[in-house]
Amino acid sequence: MTSPFLGRLLAVVLCATCASCACVPPQDDDEDEHRRRRDAGTATGDDGGTTDGGGEGEDGGEADPDGGDVDPDGGDTEPDAGDVGPDGGPTSTDAGSVEDAGAADAGPGDPLPGGSSIEFGRTLYGTDFAVRDGVPAGGLLFSVWSRIADPPPSSIPWQRGNMDVFVLRGPDWHLRCLGGNIHVYSSDYYTYNANTMLIAESPNEWVEDYTFYLADPGIPEAEVHGWVWLAWQVIVESDAFVLRQWVKFGPARAVLPMIESRITFAQVRDILVNQRGWSSSAANAWQPGQPSSFQVGSDYGYLFHARMDPMSGVPTSTQLEAIAGAELASSAAWADYALTWHDGAADLADQSGHGRDLAIAPGGQLHQGPAPPY
Repeated sequence: MTSPFLGRLLAVVLCATCASCACVPPQDDDEDEHRRRRDAGTATGDDGGTTDGGGEGEDGGEADPDGGDVDPDGGDTEPDAGDVGPDGGPTSTDAGSVEDAGAADAGPGDPLPGGSSIEFGRTLYGTDFAVRDGVPAGGLLFSVWSRIADPPPSSIPWQRGNMDVFVLRGPDWHLRCLGGNIHVYSSDYYTYNANTMLIAESPNEWVEDYTFYLADPGIPEAEVHGWVWLAWQVIVESDAFVLRQWVKFGPARAVLPMIESRITFAQVRDILVNQRGWSSSAANAWQPGQPSSFQVGSDYGYLFHARMDPMSGVPTSTQLEAIAGAELASSAAWADYALTWHDGAADLADQSGHGRDLAIAPGGQLHQGPAPPY
């Protein structure tokens, strides 16, 4: 049976936004396009997605509990959705189901399963991503290694649009957490952008971008196109969203300083009325609740080692560095996903010991990616 989240998900498909790009189809970023993409996709079957071994890319520690409150049982806010099996069947002979890979490869304190990274989002406007119901209660920290799939630019100027890597959902809202937005203006000037987009639902309406990082990081261009670790902390208070974001370029560089945004519900309603055309009654009826489900991946790119931690306090740089470079499965995490491709399949199993595996969205397909950052 399809979980409530998966059924809802199919009516809300996310994808990249980009004005123009030499490597992916043009993707407008206006509000009508936001709505059109999220209203696409109406399949209601309960067939699971598949994994495929083709399409490799062009390149072949635990958090300190003091960083936040940890519910003894992980603090699900909704019942677990369970696994979605590969009923749709693999589409190539070297494909395997998610259940075939990784479920018993590691336990807490054991090395995370090796392999290459996983490619997400090959099908434009498709469902090539992973999902799960339930999140930690009281605040969460999600982190993942990401890399754009586009090759380095062959001509300048060049740009690559948003790469959604994490989507968090709650009643009347969802949050798009993205990176990989790269603009190359010249051989010695280029920028990297990561941020969060708040979407108010019923109807789906872009509110504003928050935790906005846009800078020339002052590193070689090859590193901007390489592996970037991204982390977001989300806390939903009684009257506000608290969002925090961190960026780290490659394993050898330090995590950059935190970017924080606090958005009150009153501020959101004011934007909806005065900038987005909502009526006052519709805005007052908008009542966001606690997050209840999440999505990993969306747009075309590669992901490796995603982790969800229950955390309400601000993590230290030491904690963040430990998570970014962790090679062992952690029982302190709410869920710990190696996100590696091995034995002919994508490993979406939770290695923390808590059994919170990811599932491929119905109709979706994942593929083998390039070597991970470490």
